[in-house]
Amino acid sequence: MSKRNPKDILGDIEESDVDDEVERVLALSPEERRRELEAGGVDLKSLRAQADALHAQVQRAAAMGTRLGRPGAPPASQRRRRATVWAISLLAAALAVMLFFVSPRSEVTGTGRAGAAAALRNAAYGDCDAHRWRECEQKLNDAKDLDPDGESEPRVVAARRASREGMVGE
Repeated sequence: MSKRNPKDILGDIEESDVDDEVERVLALSPEERRRELEAGGVDLKSLRAQADALHAQVQRAAAMGTRLGRPGAPPASQRRRRATVWAISLLAAALAVMLFFVSPRSEVTGTGRAGAAAALRNAAYGDCDAHRWRECEQKLNDAKDLDPDGESEPRVVAARRASREGMVGE
């Protein structure tokens, strides 16, 4: 198994923030989503007008296909259903992207770095418990690079002492 560096761990945390944001948005009621979009400066009337125009364009295209009577073409009702599903999917994707970019997110320099450092320290404690002293020390050093303030925690101090003593005995 390859060693993971702090940047990889931080990238995983940032990706999970995206997943968390998607879950948060999906849990909102339609009214809450509307308020959040409006608070972010999204003009919902304009967006609805664009969606209606797109829907009308898709409907016109579906109707033209029916009048052309193409052989082997699906029935008009099936084409309309596909076009409607496509238009709704496109609109939902656009709203999801807008919500992601409009909603406030935590800064990576705040809880993201501290969270990554805490994860590294927890992994280091496991290495220390398993007497893998060099791995323990490396993870503690990586965590220190991300969150130097966490170095004063009693568990970190004890793990550093144990890893130094363990490496002396190797």
